[in-house]
Amino acid sequence: QLSGVLKDLPDVPVIVTHGYWNNLSGLNSAISSRKDTFADISGLNAPLTALDQAADLLGCEHLMFGSGAHLHALSCSVQNMLHNALTEKQQQMVWYENAANIFGLNGGI
Repeated sequence: QLSGVLKDLPDVPVIVTHGYWNNLSGLNSAISSRKDTFADISGLNAPLTALDQAADLLGCEHLMFGSGAHLHALSCSVQNMLHNALTEKQQQMVWYENAANIFGLNGGI
């Protein structure tokens, strides 16, 4: 259903939260074909290569750090960010740049 909504509303920014790997892989074409659509990494809590796989599938320009607080342990998201094969620039995109862009904070960082 979300895939259809993403296609029907191409100009509405969207952040998909608490997406597990199977959810994100099923939405990859809907997310990666849009400019302002992101998935947070909070559902990628195992294995540690999940962030690398999500980056390969969606591109770092569509990923955002998310803790999943109250549903997931913050440490899982932090560990994904500390142990991955992403470049420093890609990590910056996921840690804060994508969030700053979607919330219009790019001048304040």
